[in-house]
Amino acid sequence: KLIPDHAGLMMAEAFWPGRKDPSWPAFPTLVAAGATTATVVLLWLAGFGAASEFWLSVSLLSGLALALMIWARRAHALTDLTGLPAIALLLLVAGQSGDSAVQKELADLVVANTATPWTMTWLVGVAGALSAVAGWRGLSAPRFGLIWAGASALFAPAMAALLELTWAPRETIGAYPWAFHVLAIAALMMCLAERYGRRDGEDRRRVSLFVLSSFVSIAFACVIVFSETALTLAAAAMVVAAMALDRRFGLPILNGFVLAGIAAIGYRLIAVPGLPWAVDAPVWEVVLVFGGAMATFAAGLWLLRGRGAVQMFALMDGAIWSTGGALVSLLCYRAIEDLIGAGAVDTHWAYGLQATLWIGLAVVQLGRVQDDGPISQLRLALTGLYGLIGAGALFLALVAYGPLWADEGNRILGPVIFNTLALAYLLPGLVLIAGAWRMRAAPPMARQPVGIIGFGVCLIWLVLVIRHFWQGPDGMAVLSVGQGELYSYTVLLMVLGGGLFYQAIAQNSTAMRRVGVTVLALAIAKVFLVDIAGLVGLMRVFSLFGLGLLLAGLAWLNRWAQIKTPPASPGA
Repeated sequence: KLIPDHAGLMMAEAFWPGRKDPSWPAFPTLVAAGATTATVVLLWLAGFGAASEFWLSVSLLSGLALALMIWARRAHALTDLTGLPAIALLLLVAGQSGDSAVQKELADLVVANTATPWTMTWLVGVAGALSAVAGWRGLSAPRFGLIWAGASALFAPAMAALLELTWAPRETIGAYPWAFHVLAIAALMMCLAERYGRRDGEDRRRVSLFVLSSFVSIAFACVIVFSETALTLAAAAMVVAAMALDRRFGLPILNGFVLAGIAAIGYRLIAVPGLPWAVDAPVWEVVLVFGGAMATFAAGLWLLRGRGAVQMFALMDGAIWSTGGALVSLLCYRAIEDLIGAGAVDTHWAYGLQATLWIGLAVVQLGRVQDDGPISQLRLALTGLYGLIGAGALFLALVAYGPLWADEGNRILGPVIFNTLALAYLLPGLVLIAGAWRMRAAPPMARQPVGIIGFGVCLIWLVLVIRHFWQGPDGMAVLSVGQGELYSYTVLLMVLGGGLFYQAIAQNSTAMRRVGVTVLALAIAKVFLVDIAGLVGLMRVFSLFGLGLLLAGLAWLNRWAQIKTPPASPGA
């Protein structure tokens, strides 16, 4: 017949996994499949010769694909054969190395600058034509309409991606012309989305494929031409646009693009260009990038309201906290860097800010663990990774670059209390305490260690503040301890023990009461063994008398607390 009308099974259906039908494609279908396969292989092999042979193969492969989609559209048994010349065309383009004849011809044309190179335009045009015809075929296909739509949405962007990877189009036609080629693909996808939207009605699956393809193409174009700052902001804008389209038209497949966009934004904020770029970039650019990302996540939370997307909402909420913490840490670092007039990476406050950032990320991820699903497992893995990095930075701030053995470049900057000690130790400690408070729904075994570590870091900060008050920034490493400093530590222990004791009574906590009594006992022992050694005469007598009364009162108060505290249940 002049127009093929092969009926029955396709070759792909015959080899489909789990097929129970023992029938086999008809003999004419087998002949057509064998002839098409042989033709495609020969054309593909011929394309690796001279430049003219490459273009001949491109023309014949694309022509064969068009013929199978248009001329053989009634031959349902030959539908799967369309993929053979299309895939061969992609492999032919991707297989042209830099020393191939067609690429050498293109390079010579660029060097000579005698004419405009149309190579990329022709290849993108061919891919766009095949995608458009595949989309047209899917509109009227009685079967496999979703597969036709997916192939249409994938082919042209795949061709552009392969050209980017193997042909270096930015070096031959320039970044902006190449970006416009990719944007033309995005426009084609949106046109197809509009056509399918009219045809499919409430079924948004095929429309989602084209919208997703268009968004990916736009993101690809942004990568080609935008700077680091603009690229991050463009990714943020596209995430918001995808969520808005999903909310307006119900395109669930865009959730994958949103997740990928959030991951890309986080990668760009933290890794590449990430924190190393933010340390040296202009402050307004840093605020613009991180603030833009926070605005994106806030807009995402607003768009998710009332939709029941618990996991996505948790992801957006965690992203806001993480980005905000990173921005605050960076601004503090930049402010102190400007204050001292030079960069100071290996300092207690620099590592303290890094610890604040990574501990904040870990706490946010841990607070979002809700079940044993794969997302929660991923959050636990990220919690461990972020926590390990934060713990390493905090260890360096406390031990390797602690102010008690600081050199001249690592001295404490600022007045008492409001100085770099607060950035190095108070800030990460408060982040840990805030994280424990936000994790109220988490098990005590996960929440309490976070709060205890945060409280301990804050206590270290308070001890260093006392020493800084008495010794100054230049005397932190001095071994001697004055009488006033000793008394300050005693007062600190007394206040700390009293606070713990009060909380123990208020919460009926036996464990906290015992800790409070232990701290008060340490304070009293310190007074007896250390502080009184510096007193003489009546001052020592009255001090001992006062301490005796204090011990008696402490014993009575502890006994009263034991009576007031209800006994624990047998199973506790």
